This record gives sequence, C-alpha cells and structure tokens, in this order.
Amino acid sequence: MIRASDLRHVALALGVLTLAPRLAHAQPSAVEKETARTWVAKGNERFEADDPEGALEAFRKADEIVHAPTTALGVGRALVKLGRLVEARDVFLRIARIPESPDESSAFRSARDEAARSADALASRIATLTLRVSCASEGAVRVTVDGQTVPMNGEAGMVRLDPGSHTIRGAASGCSDGVQQIEVGEGQQAGVELSLARVSAPRAPAKPRAAHPPRSESPVAIPLIAAGSVVAGLGLAVGIGTGAASLDAASGLRDVCSDGICPTKEEERGSRALTLAHVSTTSFVLAGAGAIGLVTGVVLWNTQEPRKESTMTRRAATLRFVVGPSYGALAGELE
Repeated sequence: MIRASDLRHVALALGVLTLAPRLAHAQPSAVEKETARTWVAKGNERFEADDPEGALEAFRKADEIVHAPTTALGVGRALVKLGRLVEARDVFLRIARIPESPDESSAFRSARDEAARSADALASRIATLTLRVSCASEGAVRVTVDGQTVPMNGEAGMVRLDPGSHTIRGAASGCSDGVQQIEVGEGQQAGVELSLARVSAPRAPAKPRAAHPPRSESPVAIPLIAAGSVVAGLGLAVGIGTGAASLDAASGLRDVCSDGICPTKEEERGSRALTLAHVSTTSFVLAGAGAIGLVTGVVLWNTQEPRKESTMTRRAATLRFVVGPSYGALAGELE
C-alpha cells in the first residue's frame, strides 16, 4: 500500500517538474501536469482499494504524460501486486538508472532509491527456468515460453519467469512439436527437458515414365479387311463357277469342231463358253484385287497402336484359303 508520505512525494514531484531533468522529453504544459496529478490520485485510490489493474492503468497514463520517477514508481508497485515481477523489476531498474541532477527534488531522489531497493528485492523472487530441447534430426531448435521466443544456445537456454503456470513449446525442422506445462514458485530454480521425436520425411512421388508417342490409328484398316474379304470371296467364287461352266461348255465342242471351225448350230454354244471364260477371268482378277486389299488391311490392323487404352482386348487378324470339292474361298477372322 502506498503510504501518505508517498502521496506527498508524488504531489511535490509534480509541482516541481519544470526543475527536474527529463531526458528526451519536452516539458509538460500546465494542463498536462494537472492531468497527470489527476491520474496519480486515481492510481493511489485504486491501489488502496486493492485494484492493481486499475491502479496500473492510471499510473501508466500519468507516466506517459510526465515521465517522472515518481509516476514510474507507481507503475512498478502495481506490477508487483499483480505478480508480474519481471516487468516490475525492469521498471524499477529503469528508475534507478536515471542520472542524478543537482537541482532535482527530494521526491525524485527518494523514488530512485526505493526503485533500486525494490529491484534488488525482486531479483530473488523471480523464478529461473533452465531449458533443454533436443531434436533427433539435429534440426535447429526453436523454443517459446508463453508465446515469447527464448534465445537458445544450441539445445540449451534459460529464462526468468514470474511465479505461476507457464507453457513451453519446442519445435525443430524434421521433428514433431513438443509442449509442456510447468508451475514455478517465487525464486524457484526449475528445469525442463523436451525431446522431440523425428518425423519421417514424405517420400517424393515417383516420376511417371515417359510414354512413347502413340501411332495414329489407320482409318482404312477395317474397311480394307471387310471390302477385300467380300471382293476376294465373291470374285473367287464367281471365277471358279464360271470357269467350270466354260470348260463344260467347251468340252463338247472338241468332238464336233475341226480346225477351229464349228457347225452353225454349235456357234451359240461356243459363244457361251467364250463369254463364261471372260467372266471367269475377270472374276479372278477382281478376287486378286480383293485379296490385295484384304492383306493390306490385315497388315495395317496388326501394326497400328491405339491412342487410348481400351477395356477390350486387341485382336489379331488371320487369313486362310478354303477349298472344297466344287468351290474355293478366301476366309479371314479377327482373333
């Protein structure tokens, strides 16, 4: 609790601010000084009412205006009451290091002396936490305590903490994160060790093999096979049939014709035999052309490579001649 003498010191300090050395800050105006006095009074009121949060806010507003040792002292006291010892000691050390001035007020000197004593007293109340965080992958270790980064020397580090509960997090490349909660008391010396487990690196996806550029499918293979089969089959059948009929018609003429001269009544028979012979020859020529088309289509079919995969199995084309007692044919099939 702030004593009555402290209140008088604060009021006196604010009354002589124009004589106090305040480095790097402009002298406050009369309005600013009066505003600071109001905030100091409010801070004292909140402090005595056991409201350290309200007191801290008021003292900080006053200190932002006048930057005096006395207002900063109020900030430090409120932080101590809140248990924020590390911040409070930093404020006290800042006050204690303000250079003395021959014409400074006794309130400023008193505030500096009290701040120095308070800083020394807090040094033994602040907890010390020693950290050791290791990563199996030997990656660089990163550690935070309550979200604040802690400087690490390799795997080791040290941090000063307020009494209470704290969260330590460790991370490193190639290892899983580690988290640990710890409770420390005033002045306690504690240690935390985090051993981070190695994380297996994901396998790089296999590079797809370069596919050979597919050959273009022949658009005429199937038509050639179909048309060639029909033409060759019909031509062969017609050629054999008409050839046999021509031979049969001509066979009787040998007996009645002499030296190529036939009786008049046999001329029609000879003409029919000749016509059948021409038809047979033409049919065999067409059968040959059809066979050529069929063979060409089979070759194209067996050498082409489809552009897209198909669920149907590729079938090969085969070709064979079929000869019967009174006929001959060219047959083909897709296997």
